[in-house]
Amino acid sequence: MVELFYSCTDSGAIQAVCLISHFNSADLTVDWIVNFQIQKGDIDQPTKDANGQTFSTRSRFTVTEWPGDSPLICQVSQPGTSMKLQAHAQKCQEETTSPSNIQVFLVPPSPADLYVNQSPMLSCLVVNLPSNCSLQVVWSREKPGSIVPEPLTLTEQFNSTITASSSMPILTRDWEAGVTFTCEVNHSELPSPLIKSISKKTEVIVSGEFCSEDRDEELDGLWSTISVSITLFLLSVCYSATVTMFKVKWLFSAMGELNQASGPEYKNEIQGVV
Repeated sequence: MVELFYSCTDSGAIQAVCLISHFNSADLTVDWIVNFQIQKGDIDQPTKDANGQTFSTRSRFTVTEWPGDSPLICQVSQPGTSMKLQAHAQKCQEETTSPSNIQVFLVPPSPADLYVNQSPMLSCLVVNLPSNCSLQVVWSREKPGSIVPEPLTLTEQFNSTITASSSMPILTRDWEAGVTFTCEVNHSELPSPLIKSISKKTEVIVSGEFCSEDRDEELDGLWSTISVSITLFLLSVCYSATVTMFKVKWLFSAMGELNQASGPEYKNEIQGVV
C-alpha cells in the first residue's frame, strides 16, 4: 500500500510524506516524480510489520513550488520485479492551519491489519517540527476504552525539521463500530493545539437518484404489474375449480338419471322370468 500526504507552507513549498506499508521485501526503491522527472527523497529504514512477514517505511520529499499542472507522484518498486505502485497528489490548495508550518496527519489502519492480522494501528504523523521541545501528542476516543499508544518516535529530516510519529493499537470491532479517535498535538510554536479526528464512516447514505420520483414511479409500476399478475392467477385458479365442480356435478346427475332409467326394466325382466 502506498499513501501520499502533503501540506503547503507560507513560502509556497510543498512538504510531502509517502507512507509505504505491507511489502513482502525490505528491498524497496522510492522515486518522486516531479514534472515527469524522477528525483530521490529521504527514506527511512524499512521495519517489519506486526505480523513479522511484511515491511513498512516512509519517504519524505520537499519541492519549492508546485510542478505546474502535473501531479506530484510517489512511486514504489521492488528490484527484480515489474511491480510499481504509485500515489498521486494534485495541485496544492490547502491553507496553513497555523502561523507555523507544523502539520498533523492521521493515517487509518490498513485492511490487512484490520481483517487478516487482527492488529489494526492508527498513526498520528506530525511534520515540520522545528524542535521536539514541549511537544505533546495526546490520544483520546469518543467512547470509553483502552488508550495505550506506543512510544513516540522522532526523526530528524535533511531540512533540519523533525517528524514525530505516534501509533496506537485499536480493536477491529471498535473501528467497525465507527468509534472516533482523536490525536491532539501541542507545541511551543503553536498558538493553539492541532486536533485531528478519524473514524470509519458507518452512515448509510441514500442517493438522490434512488429517492427520485422517476424511481418511485418505476417501483409503483412494478408493484402494479405484480398485483395484476397475482389477481389473474387467482382468477384462473377459481375458474378452473368452478368448471371442474360443474363437470363433476353434471357427471353425477347423468349417472343418477341412468340408474333411474334402467331400474324398472330390470325389475320387469325378473318378474317375467318368475
